[in-house]
Amino acid sequence: MSLAERIHCAHDRVKHLGRCTEAGRFAVKARHGVAVLDLRFPGLPDDIESHVDLDAAAAVQDVRRAHGAGGVATTDGPTRGCRS
Repeated sequence: MSLAERIHCAHDRVKHLGRCTEAGRFAVKARHGVAVLDLRFPGLPDDIESHVDLDAAAAVQDVRRAHGAGGVATTDGPTRGCRS
């Protein structure tokens, strides 16, 4: 397996949007900030692994996959820890 894509955020907002990587592993470290990952594009592996280290911070990961003409597939797993 490849090395993890490292994302570091300190007292700031870091956004990785669109085709920023083809990595399947991420190491997110945020301190008093927000890290945003948009992983909704083809070319990513089917399995995505994230290691998140937060200190008074937030990490947002959007991993919906688009299929065909605008259709979106989502995983119907538990939403524990998410706000509605």
